[in-house]
Amino acid sequence: MVVEVVSPGTENARRDRDAKLALYSRRDALEYWIVDPQTHVVQGYARPQGDLARPLAPRAEVHDADVLRSDLLAGFAVRVDTLWP
Repeated sequence: MVVEVVSPGTENARRDRDAKLALYSRRDALEYWIVDPQTHVVQGYARPQGDLARPLAPRAEVHDADVLRSDLLAGFAVRVDTLWP
């Protein structure tokens, strides 16, 4: 599992959403979360059926009032708005 917090700036966001997503798809990451503190959005990607031969695919996009969950971390649940100061 990889969790990436986007640094301010368009180029940083593009790198995390494109280049790093492609990199982690080539590696063995089963989940990839992109946490954007600027927009208060978390984008989740996962391998379909956990199949390492398949690339990471969009799983969920969660916002402030939503609850973030992980297929890898049993029982993990956090309300997104608690991630921000």
